[in-house]
Amino acid sequence: MVAPVLGLNPTWIVLTGIAVASALLLLRTEDGIHDFKRLSLVSAWFWSHITFVVIPSLFVYQFETGNHPERFMLSVVSSLVLVPVGVLIGHRICGARKSSVRAYYLKPVEGRRADAYSFGTICLVASGVGLALYHATQLASVPLLYMIQNPGEAAKASLLRDQAVKLLQSNMAYVYDVLAKVVFPILVMITGLRWLYLRTVWNRTVFFGTFILAVFYCGMTLEKSPVGLAVLCLVLAIYMRRKGEFKKEIWLVPIGIFGFPIVVFLYEFANSAFITGRDLLSAVPVRLFYGGAQVLFYYFDLVPETIPYQNGATIGKLAMLMGMPQSNIANYAGLRIDPTLPKSVTANAPFLGTLYADWGLTGVILGCVITGVIIALLQNYLISRPKTLRNMCIYGFVMLKITLLALAALPYVLGSGGVLIVMIPLFIEDLIGARRRRANGRRRSFPRNIVGSEARF
Repeated sequence: MVAPVLGLNPTWIVLTGIAVASALLLLRTEDGIHDFKRLSLVSAWFWSHITFVVIPSLFVYQFETGNHPERFMLSVVSSLVLVPVGVLIGHRICGARKSSVRAYYLKPVEGRRADAYSFGTICLVASGVGLALYHATQLASVPLLYMIQNPGEAAKASLLRDQAVKLLQSNMAYVYDVLAKVVFPILVMITGLRWLYLRTVWNRTVFFGTFILAVFYCGMTLEKSPVGLAVLCLVLAIYMRRKGEFKKEIWLVPIGIFGFPIVVFLYEFANSAFITGRDLLSAVPVRLFYGGAQVLFYYFDLVPETIPYQNGATIGKLAMLMGMPQSNIANYAGLRIDPTLPKSVTANAPFLGTLYADWGLTGVILGCVITGVIIALLQNYLISRPKTLRNMCIYGFVMLKITLLALAALPYVLGSGGVLIVMIPLFIEDLIGARRRRANGRRRSFPRNIVGSEARF
């Protein structure tokens, strides 16, 4: 009864339901899959994929027109099974045990000398502030300040945003991107979690100072996602402190997701007599929940009729190593959706988009399995570490970034998105530990995630 009323295709609704049921069966022992307590990386991916890709795709399939709509839906539905298959393979490789993530949340935090002091954090914050100020000096006008001083100037604010990010002629452009989307958000989590565990005046001052600086710099260019990341990192710090349970802080989630975009929208169109609440709804929530699946649809529409298969060119570093020009499909997709948008527009699709654009359905099938394996390997690697404040922050940040697979490609999430960047301290520790073991003539032993005598995945 519901499908005809909403105008949805009953066949794909049934197939999606079967795929969801299959995924829940495959992931039945995964912590956080049936509730939001003690979320694992896998369950965080699953629920973000359902919310931002699977459900919106049913509407996109019905309301958008283009090439290969069946391939589009087949890829979305099959990902619900293929990624969990990859997760099970990854768990088997690691020898993972049932309820290992739950045990990680519940075990006590190990005290480390570095957790009680903030010298390193202060150095990072100071470096971030210095880079932020240098970034501001390279701009003709700071977009955030211009928007506040000139409400209603949407076109000019949009141009300044592009000049501050996409069109910025600076060798530091990549550093600024990482600073806004990785460094400042994780600093919010680190200082927030330290204050929640060690409630001193100094830690409170460091946290609030870092949070204010992070929100200002992340919003300075009028990009929406960095501000949301900073707020969500604060939410996750509280979540980790409560050992994987949400309470009153849950109200910060919609603020993190919708707050800054709504503020920007209201400022940019402050003097327009034609902007209504309906326009606000379509500009923020609908774009967030519908936009990702819509962009994904047009990746399937463009390839291979308009754009040939990219064969890895969507992965910037791989394209550079292979001597190939980097793919511009994100720009083509943005202009296909709305030709009136600026020529510099980029429309990034969920991870399925680049898999298909590069290697077609074969890329989707193999890529989904590999994605599942990578998520499982990351999860088991992180929870096998000692539970210190720093390692808790890394786990929470990686979990947050894994949810961005619903909006971005896997190589981006792992690289520039920050997953591997924040794990660098862990890799360095492993390297130092390996050298010490070799010097002492000992072999490495791999810890297993064991809780009692529970069964394997």
